[in-house]
Order: sequence, then structure tokens, then C-alpha cells
Amino acid sequence: MQKLLIILFSILIIACNDKQNKELNYEKDFAMYGLLINELDYNIFYLNEQIKFEISKLEIENRLDDETRKIDSATRIYTAKIDEIVDDLNADLNYEYDKIDKNQKLLVGYERGNDYFFSADTLSKNAIEYKELTKEYRNEILKYFDHLIYIKRIQGSLSMEETEDRYGNKTELIEYLFRDTPLIAIILQLKTMKRNSLEYQQQLLRKKPVANNV
Repeated sequence: MQKLLIILFSILIIACNDKQNKELNYEKDFAMYGLLINELDYNIFYLNEQIKFEISKLEIENRLDDETRKIDSATRIYTAKIDEIVDDLNADLNYEYDKIDKNQKLLVGYERGNDYFFSADTLSKNAIEYKELTKEYRNEILKYFDHLIYIKRIQGSLSMEETEDRYGNKTELIEYLFRDTPLIAIILQLKTMKRNSLEYQQQLLRKKPVANNV
């Protein structure tokens, strides 16, 4: 997992900073993004299955408390929004054999991501909704963690604060991550956010006595 995160952050930094290149080199970059997305989808699937199983055990033992229900509800709302955004960004992408080349151009291009998250020089309605929901989810999930290392991780990975360069110039985080960023990199980032939220939910479930013994 640590190696995956290191690779992921390295790719995101390159994608966000290299604004002069107008498209990714498919041979070097496209396949790696695809592998990382497949790995995330695999992790997301099994995290969801594990969470369902652990919650079902709590229900059977009549130990499903209000805290667990609130966490599950908040995570479901947040991950559903991410799924909705990814579906919108993937709209009309057809992975039939004769459509692959066209899809590659869309996935390595900037236009769809820019149109979705920005309106000229400002954040779009879509971006503002995602930003606010992320902040709400972060604030909700933080209520249930008391160890500093978990708090710092959640604050960092679910941050929607402005970034600041060495000259003191501030930029919206969504602007930094998604403006002029290849569509496939945006999808990767969104799926990473979803995977992270499921990990936080599972960590909290593991604190429950019955779930901890499954």
C-alpha cells in the first residue's frame, strides 16, 4: 500500500505541475494510470464487502449502535457522490475495441475535466458541491477519531484547504489538482478519495468488539 501511495502521489505531482505538455505520452503514462485505477477498484470492492460483512455481524449480535450507523450513512453519501462524478466524467466513453483510440484521447486530455470542475476562472457548481461535501464528510468522520496520527491523515487526505506556494500565492486545492489535468488522473484522484473514506470507516468498525473478532 505504501508503494502504491508513493507512485500515486508522484504521478499526481507530475500531472499537476507539468502544464506545458498538452497530452500524456500513452506508452509511458497511460498504462500506468490504468494499472493504478484497476488496483484502486480492486481495493474498493473488497473494502465494501468487508464493511458489509462487519456491519452484518454487528446487526446479528445486536451491537449496531448509532455511531456506526452515522458513520456508514456519511460514508455512503460521500462515496455515492464520488461515483456520480466519475460516471459523469466517464460519460460516452465506450470501451469497445474500435473505440479505444478515441477514448484514449479523451482520457489524456484536459477539456472534460476543465469543463466539469471550472467555469472560466472560477470553480463550477460541480466543484463547489464536491468541495463542500468533502469538508462535511471530513468534519463528520473526525468526530470519531482521537489519535493524532489518524486525525492528521484524515485532515491531509480529505483537505479542501487552499495551497500556498513559496511566494505566498494561494490556489484552491481543486484548482491545483484538477485544472489542466488529464481526465484519467482526475479519475484516479477521485477513486483514491473513495478508497480512503472506506478505509477510515473500516478502521472505526474495527474498534467494535464483534467486528474485531470476525
